[in-house]
Amino acid sequence: MNPALAVSANHIRHQFADFTAVNDVSFTVERGQTMALLGHNGAGKSTLIKILLGLIKPTAGNVCILGQDLSCLTRSADLKIGYLPESVSFYDKLTGKEILSYFAALKGVGQARVSQLLEEFGLEYAQNRALKTYSKGMKQRLGFAQAILSEPELLLLDEPTVGLDPVASKFLYGKIDELKLQGCGVIVCTHELSLIEHNIDIALILAK
Repeated sequence: MNPALAVSANHIRHQFADFTAVNDVSFTVERGQTMALLGHNGAGKSTLIKILLGLIKPTAGNVCILGQDLSCLTRSADLKIGYLPESVSFYDKLTGKEILSYFAALKGVGQARVSQLLEEFGLEYAQNRALKTYSKGMKQRLGFAQAILSEPELLLLDEPTVGLDPVASKFLYGKIDELKLQGCGVIVCTHELSLIEHNIDIALILAK
């Protein structure tokens, strides 16, 4: 197990009954590298992300995250992993600050970090407003802030800029570059290769 690697996946296969969702996939992502995860709908991207998060176990193969074999861990939560799903879904009646504070408490992060991220992501002015008043871009920034609350060493982003305008997309990709420089390994699942190609080091393309 190489501690310099954020992810090492070897001959991953996952079977749902008679359907093979992921077949013999191997790749590595170094700390401080950004990888784009590309492929058509149904190619197996979401299944692969769930495997990396420890939500499902592969039928075959093994995965090491941040130098730890996932099959030997009882709790993948012990690893410093951040995750932003494609559809950010929080409690609409809570304020932005309440939502970040809730996740900070779950992750053992202090309130100072919450305040820092609200300011960093341009949400300080709206921190006491209910989430139902937030725009799509504001919700996405809040979701991204939630994903990096605990200063993760591996960050998984599923279609982080879908539905965002170019300015909001540029902001998020700028944040990805900052995390990369801090040594975080980043995996971005996206259909927008033309927008992200200047921000990535490697690409993994899944087909069929």
